[in-house]
Amino acid sequence: MLIAAFLVVFLFEILFPLGIGLFLKEKFGAKWKVFFIGAGAFIASQIVHLPMLWGWQRLLNALGVDQIEEPSLLLQAGLVLAVSFMAGLCEEPARWVAYKLLKEEGDSSRHALMLGAGHGGIESMLVGLTVLSSAISIYMFQSGNLPLGELPQMQADALAEAANLAWYMPFWGGFERLLAITLHISLSVTVWLGVRDKKIGNLFIAMGLHTLFNFVGVMALQVGWPYWVAEGLMAVVAVVLAFFVVKLIRKNGMMTLYA
Repeated sequence: MLIAAFLVVFLFEILFPLGIGLFLKEKFGAKWKVFFIGAGAFIASQIVHLPMLWGWQRLLNALGVDQIEEPSLLLQAGLVLAVSFMAGLCEEPARWVAYKLLKEEGDSSRHALMLGAGHGGIESMLVGLTVLSSAISIYMFQSGNLPLGELPQMQADALAEAANLAWYMPFWGGFERLLAITLHISLSVTVWLGVRDKKIGNLFIAMGLHTLFNFVGVMALQVGWPYWVAEGLMAVVAVVLAFFVVKLIRKNGMMTLYA
């Protein structure tokens, strides 16, 4: 049952963003080219983001922060906030640059939506591949083809923990991708309006909202709240932002929504 759940989530995380792209193409005339540019913007952001995270971890190790057995709540919040901010710091400017590269092609809300679908979509697909990898590893472990004794201790512990998950837990991961894609589309519209209206402040607003989304989810888990509470907090941020973005499109961009 657990492996079946992983496979369902894998298919969802691969097909859902493609479905959004197809809907935007058929309904509004958005171009797949913009979807792939959005995907490229995410990948480009990770070229900066991943080394930044590596350097941050090295700094924490050098300072001995990882040696602290019971860090204070304030320290935990500060660390989570820093990591959450790094995502927004890298990804939102990448969106801004993508719209600049699109020039006239990006001057429509339908392409703002499509770029967000591509940006969040490629992240969802990459996560989906890790979900598939987990399903394969668990299957091999349960069938006796992957003895834990042959794995490094940390990897063996992680696999044993994954194999003992409740069958429904993978669906929380799928729900999180749904929220993340919703967020990425909303942030893409926020940045698009900034590019269109030459308001650099929108870029910083998007960075702040991206940071908030990551922070509330991770911090909830850090303080020991249930997983569903963390997802619920992220859902509130994503839905509220999507609501305001819909209002913005109706007010400022509806004329450019349809081809």
